[in-house]
Amino acid sequence: MITTLHRIWGVMGRHRSLLIRGILATFVEAVFMSLPVGALYLLLIGYEDVSAATVWGITAMLLVGAIGQIACRWYITTRINPLGFVAMADERMRIGARLRRSPMGYFNRTRLGEIASVLTTTMVDAEMWLVWQFLQVVTGVIDVVVISAFLLALDWRIGAVSLLVLVLALAALMIVDRRSDATMGERQRVQAGFVDVVLEFIRGIAVSRAFSMTGVARERMHRAAAEVSRTSLAAEAKIIPFSSLYQFVFKIGTVAMLGLGATLRINGDIDLPRALLFGVAAFVVYQTLEGLNSNVTMLELVAASLDLIEPVRTAPVMEARTSREEPGSRKQPAEAAGRDIVFTDVSFAYEDRRVVDHVDCSIPSGSVCALVGPSGSGKTTLCNLMMRFWDVDSGSISVGGVDVRDQDPEDLLSLFAVVFQDVFLFSDTVANNIRFGRPDASDDEVREAARRARCLDFVEALPDGFDTVLAEGGASLSGGERQRISIARALLKDAPIVILDEATSSVDPENERELQEGLRELCEGKTQVVIAHNLATVTAADQILVLDGGRIVERGRHEDLARAGGTYEHFLQARERAVGWHIAR
Repeated sequence: MITTLHRIWGVMGRHRSLLIRGILATFVEAVFMSLPVGALYLLLIGYEDVSAATVWGITAMLLVGAIGQIACRWYITTRINPLGFVAMADERMRIGARLRRSPMGYFNRTRLGEIASVLTTTMVDAEMWLVWQFLQVVTGVIDVVVISAFLLALDWRIGAVSLLVLVLALAALMIVDRRSDATMGERQRVQAGFVDVVLEFIRGIAVSRAFSMTGVARERMHRAAAEVSRTSLAAEAKIIPFSSLYQFVFKIGTVAMLGLGATLRINGDIDLPRALLFGVAAFVVYQTLEGLNSNVTMLELVAASLDLIEPVRTAPVMEARTSREEPGSRKQPAEAAGRDIVFTDVSFAYEDRRVVDHVDCSIPSGSVCALVGPSGSGKTTLCNLMMRFWDVDSGSISVGGVDVRDQDPEDLLSLFAVVFQDVFLFSDTVANNIRFGRPDASDDEVREAARRARCLDFVEALPDGFDTVLAEGGASLSGGERQRISIARALLKDAPIVILDEATSSVDPENERELQEGLRELCEGKTQVVIAHNLATVTAADQILVLDGGRIVERGRHEDLARAGGTYEHFLQARERAVGWHIAR
C-alpha cells in the first residue's frame, strides 16, 4: 500500500502541490470532524448545570464543525479529486509523444489490443480512482490519529487502545493489500486480452462472414468474456476473508474501548461524562477507516493499472545518437551534398529472421531507383530503414551525408513523402487528410494538391466536398480514390525524397492511368525510390536494384539487366507470361 501511494505521488508530477493542499484539507476536515466530540464532552461535563453560554458555545462548535467539513469537502471534491483526470490526460499526451518516436518493431511485438486497452480502459480506471483512493486512505488514517490524540488528552489508556487498534487494522490491511496486488494484475491482463479479442472480432467480421465462421469468432469472444468474469470472481473470493478480518479488528476495537471505559467508570477512575464520551467515540473513531478495505482493493486496481501503463509509457524511442542538450549537436543533412541515400554494409533482422543482409548501395539525389524482387526479399524493409522506422543491426545509412541515427527523427522524416500500397485515411475531413503532412496548409493549397493528384472531381462530388468526414480507414472511398488522396497528401508535403511502395498494384487499369498522372506530378524533380511490379515504372528507372533473400543480387539499368540472364531477366519473362494469358474458349 505504501508503495502504491508513493507511485501515485510520482504520477502526479506537476500537480503534487495541489495534492499536498488536498492532504492538508483532509487534516483540517478531520479537526472539524472532532469538534462535535468536543461539544458532546462539554455538554456531558455540564449537564447538571447547563448555562446559556454553554449552549451557545456548543451550538457554535457544532455549526463551525459542520461548515468547516462542508467547505473542506467542497474544496477536495472540486479542486483535488479531478487531479486524477488531469494527471492521466498529461500521461496520455506523454505516451502519445513517446509512441510517435517508437520504432515500428515495438508495434509489431506489442498487441494493438494491449496498447488500446492501456490508453482506454486501464487509464480510465486509473484516473477514476487515482486521487480519490489516495485521499481516502490518507484521510482515514489522519481522522483516527486526530481523534485518538484527542482521546489521549482525556485519558491515555483509552487513547492507547484506539491507536493499538489502528496498528492492528493497518496490519490486516497490509494482508488485504498483498492479496489484492496478487489478483488485480491478472485481472487487468485478462481484460486487456478481452479487448484484443474484441478488436480482432470487429476487424475480421467480413472474413468470418465470408467463410461462414461467425459462430467460431463469436465463441472466442464469449470465452474471453467468461475468462474476465471468472478472473474477477476469483479475485473477489481471495480478498473477502481478509476483508472480513479487517472489519473484525474494528469490531473488537469498539468492544475493547467500551469495555475499558465501563471498567474505568466502575473503578471510579473516570467520571460519567468521560465514560459516556468514550462510549460514543468507540463508535465514531473508526468510522472512516472501516470502509478502507474496499478502498485498498481499489488502490491495488490503481497499482495494477499503473503496472500495465508502465511498459507503454517507457516504450523504446528512437533519438538522435548525439545529445539533445548540447547546442548544435544534432546534425542536419548537408544541402551541398544533395539528398544522396547511401547504404553501407547494412544488415537487419526481424527478431531471429534476417531480411537485409550486408547491403551496399547508393541512390543519388534526383535519381529514380527501382527495387525489384520476390515477396519477402527486403524491398519494403530497405525503405523503412532509410526512414529509420527501425535501426539497422549493423552498418549505416546516410541521407545527405549524415547517418540517419545522428539526425532527429522528426527532421529526417520531413525529407520523405510516402505513398503506401495500403493507404490509411483518418476519420476526419478530406481536407484534413490531405493536409496531414502540412497542417498549416491553406484551403487553396489543399485544393491545388487535390487537382494535381487527379482527385478534385470526385472530392467535389462528395456530400460536403472537402469538408466530408471519411469513415475510419477511408472505407467509404474506392481503392483508387484513397490512393489519389494519399498522393495529394504527399504532393502537399513537397518532400525532396518520394517513396512509392507498390502504389498502383491493387487498382484497376482506368484508375491506374489517373494515378500515374498524379504520381508524375508528385515525383517531378525528386529523388524516387520505387517498389513496383509495373514494368513501365521499372524500365524508366536510372538504377534498378534486384533483391533476393535480403541481398542485392543484381544492379544496373533495364537495358543491361534484361540481357544478363539473371533474376531480373526471369522477372521480365514472368511478367510477359502473366500479361499474355487469356481465357480459352
